[in-house]
Parts: sequence; C-alpha cells; structure tokens
Amino acid sequence: MTQARRKIPARPLTRRHAIVGIAATLALGRVGAQGPAGKPIAIKVAYAPGGPADVAIRKLQHQLQVGLATPVVIENQPGATGWIAARAVLQAPPDGQTLLVSTGNDLILAPLTVPSAKYKPANFRLLTSIFPTDMVLVTSDAHAFPNTAALVNSSKAGKPLTAGNWGPGSFSHLVTEDFKQATGAKIVDIPYRGAAPIIQALLGHELDMAFTPMTAGLAAYIASGRLKALAVANGKRNPVIPNVPTVEESNLVKDFTHTVWAGIFVSEGVPEAVAARLSTVSSDAVQSPEFRQFLNESAAMPVDRMNLADAQRFFQEQVTKYTRLAKSLKLETQ
Repeated sequence: MTQARRKIPARPLTRRHAIVGIAATLALGRVGAQGPAGKPIAIKVAYAPGGPADVAIRKLQHQLQVGLATPVVIENQPGATGWIAARAVLQAPPDGQTLLVSTGNDLILAPLTVPSAKYKPANFRLLTSIFPTDMVLVTSDAHAFPNTAALVNSSKAGKPLTAGNWGPGSFSHLVTEDFKQATGAKIVDIPYRGAAPIIQALLGHELDMAFTPMTAGLAAYIASGRLKALAVANGKRNPVIPNVPTVEESNLVKDFTHTVWAGIFVSEGVPEAVAARLSTVSSDAVQSPEFRQFLNESAAMPVDRMNLADAQRFFQEQVTKYTRLAKSLKLETQ
C-alpha cells in the first residue's frame, strides 16, 4: 500500500518504542516459521505406519513443532516405491509448508526405475538425514539355513526363494537384485507397502527372505529366534548383532555395502531462506539427546549434523552412487 509522502518530525526513541519494535520483530519471526495464517506444516511419509522412517519422524514431531512454532501434521501416503508421497509434495505450493519423509535411496531410484514416477531427484532438497541403518538379510524361522552360502545353494538346487521388497525399483529391490546378480541366487521378488509389512510376512511364513533395515524391533525378533539374520550388507558387522557376519564374509561377493537412510526433504522451489530455516530446526531436533538416544535404542547409526549445503552435498553423492548402480544392474526405465 502506498501513502502520500509528508514530512514527519523525528521523535526520540523511547523504551516503549524499543519494546514494541522487539515484539514486532518476534511476531514476524513467528509468522515466518508458521507460514500464512499459522498454517500447519504437513509431512508426507512415503511408507505405511510402523516402518523405520515413520517411527523416526513421529519421534521428531514434537521437537519440530516447538522449533518451528507451528503444528506439524504427519500423513502416511505409502505405495509405488514412495513416489505417491513425493509427487504430492511436488504438487503442493513451494512455500515450505509441505515436507517429505522418505528413504533417500528410494527417492533417487524411483524415477530411474518406475515410469509413472515422473520426477527427478534434483526436484528435491534434503534438509537432514534422520535414520541411517544397515540392511540385513533375514529369513523366516521356517528355514534353517546356517549361512548365506547355504541359502544361495538352496535357491539354485530347488524352488526359487521369495524375497520381499517395498516396491519395484525400491532400494530393497535394488539390494536384492544386486545380491542375485552377484551370487547367482534364484529369487522371486514380492512387493509390499513398506518394511513393516515385510516383517509381518516373514513372521507369517509368507516370505522366505528379505533385505530389511536394522531396527530394534528386528533385533528383538532375531534374538527370539522368530527371524534369522544371515548377513549384514555392510563392510563391517553391526554392533547390535555382532555374531552375524557381513555378506562379504560369505566369500560369495565383495564390496556388498548398502546403507539405507531416511531423510526430510522439501521441493526445490522452496525459497532458500525457508529451506535453510527448516534444515536448521530439523538438524537441531535430530541432534537432541532424546533423539540420539532413540537412534541408539533403535539399532540405527548416529546422524552427523548437517546444514543445508552439507545435506545437499551428501544427497548428490548418493544420487551419483545409486544412479550408477541402477544402470549397472539394468534396473533403469526402458
């Protein structure tokens, strides 16, 4: 709004004026954090409730609400290798009020392997990683494979084994395909809507095996004998299950390293200042003692503090790695 200019005599700054100015500045800060009219921030989770990414973001929900001074609403939109939730975020106004929680691995792979995804990893910016953990090869207790080599040999000698993944082109699918091509194992891929349904299918003997994220829940099932862990997809053993060897220790394949990590993302159109603020608040929440304890109790790895530039640099490294791997495994869209 414009006003006619007129000369106004200067007045000395009083204590009352200073207080009013500070209050106005704080109010503007709150509006900037909240968005228009204190609109809640919506977080779209790309998986079914109960999976590692879903549990992690719900642990962060309260701290995000405090840090951003606005309500945070979590909405699960599972399926289609995570691209349903990803597309929903891209279709929302780029004002920082709609965030995505997905595994970065799936966000990278879906547009490479699923024709209907129709986005690029560059359409998103990572704010922070929230849940990095190992992928573990597990079987149901219906099998008594003593090691990974026995599983591979059984699949070659008899009926192919069924392996769960959370969708064609997903990270769990890629890890399974990498394992199949490296070992020659005969495996039939069966898609589910997330890691939690895969665990239930293994417990119910609907599946033979799966590469699934290491969590406290998985560790409990392994300890009880209801699931058997054969190998860890990393260069070193996981400290939560130290007696379980790495895939490489099976002497069937070398350099079989796949870490799954969930993150919070925004669309690329979100203004730099808004994205930086969201990144700072998110990273602060992840570095809190409460969340660090949650990661430790969940059998996850610690998260390094990231600013927006750090997060984007890490994300680009992951894009390069898994784009190359998808092409080498011939998983890219034809």
